[in-house]
Amino acid sequence: MFLSMAASGIVIAANQSSKNRIEEMKETIDKAGEDVDRNIRTVITSLTRIQYLLRPYDQKTTQLLNVTSHRLRKGSLLIQSFVHTNSPTIDLAINISYVTHLMIASTSLFVLLLAFAPILLHWHPGFIMVIFLCWILTTLCWVLTGFDFFLHTFVEDVCSAFSGFVQNPQNNTLSSLSPCMDPLHADKTLIEVSSMIRNFITELNLKVADSMRSYSLTGRSNTASLIPKSGLVCDPFAGQQINSYTPQRCSNGAIPIGEFPKVLSRFTCHDKVPPETCRITGKFIPEAAYLRVYAYSNSAQGMLDILPSLQNLTQCLYVKTRYRSSSLTNVNPLGLPCIGFGHRCLLSLLS
Repeated sequence: MFLSMAASGIVIAANQSSKNRIEEMKETIDKAGEDVDRNIRTVITSLTRIQYLLRPYDQKTTQLLNVTSHRLRKGSLLIQSFVHTNSPTIDLAINISYVTHLMIASTSLFVLLLAFAPILLHWHPGFIMVIFLCWILTTLCWVLTGFDFFLHTFVEDVCSAFSGFVQNPQNNTLSSLSPCMDPLHADKTLIEVSSMIRNFITELNLKVADSMRSYSLTGRSNTASLIPKSGLVCDPFAGQQINSYTPQRCSNGAIPIGEFPKVLSRFTCHDKVPPETCRITGKFIPEAAYLRVYAYSNSAQGMLDILPSLQNLTQCLYVKTRYRSSSLTNVNPLGLPCIGFGHRCLLSLLS
């Protein structure tokens, strides 16, 4: 009798532990989806701004960015649908399992305590009623065992899916949560984007140097001596592989590509200003040229800002990091069925 009561307490504790494990699994899925969706939205916002900047000057790139934004937006909707569709179902399964097991375990404990009365009073009809109640609870526990097995299989499959996702994100049931790119195609895409930015900065530095020589700016000021040999605009990929960009500070004297329009604005002759006034003040750059450089420079800076997010999205690092930081890597395969088994053992002792 006392052993059965202890078993009932163990069942209640196991029920709480299983509930916590399933909730952690659900939280891991939800957080991973939120991380991916949030970064996709950040990338879409930046790409939309870049499209707006480049539309007057580069229709081909604008169209390409528009297609990319559309695909990312579809991915974002897919992730939201995946999370919002499955989250209520998981919540319902967690609550049904937890409440049902808790009620049966509590009822079993109550029946055990109730059994003391007919035993002490030697009231045989009451004892038979207690045994009858125990058999009813035993039947319910057998039914719950099937639900336990289903829930256990579901959790085990999800954990296996996460483990397989880390190894091969492309061929996995969680691809709806984070539709990753093929590694070879992803690396190729990132290298192309990075090379385009790097080539633009290199060409920009060459044109800046040519302009300074052409207009003899070195004779009017000492600006040329302050510019580093590598160029006025720093190379963001200096000292690192071009397909694994990490933001870093520029060397002394160099500026980020996004700051270049501010420097250029000092030498820009606006359309409303008379040409003679611009010549006297040393403002030799037409406003149209400045606006073009402004668009390309800010577009390049925008791409640099979202490049880490693109790397994480293409390599599915958000989902992998969430999985590794959780305890789902050590799933106990007997964690859920033991609840139904505990009830059967408990009630078999009474019956």
